[in-house]
Amino acid sequence: SLIYLLKKVKKNMCYPVSINSIKDIERFNKVATEQDFNMYISCDNILVDVKSILAMFALLGKSGVIVAPDHANPKAFLKALKKMGV
Repeated sequence: SLIYLLKKVKKNMCYPVSINSIKDIERFNKVATEQDFNMYISCDNILVDVKSILAMFALLGKSGVIVAPDHANPKAFLKALKKMGV
């Protein structure tokens, strides 16, 4: 479940984000697809794979939390977030 997943994520692998424009969606998606790990955005009761550009449109105009799995390299995750403008 979503709650189980979010409880298992380390705090340094979880950051607040806002998706305010189509350019935000494109930027997040481009950076995410360059990574060798998955990233998800949790918003309300949904969890969206950032690599899915179509699913990202469900988050347009919303704020949430971007998360990466614990096995992801924290430095790589932070570098990706910086590229995304988070």
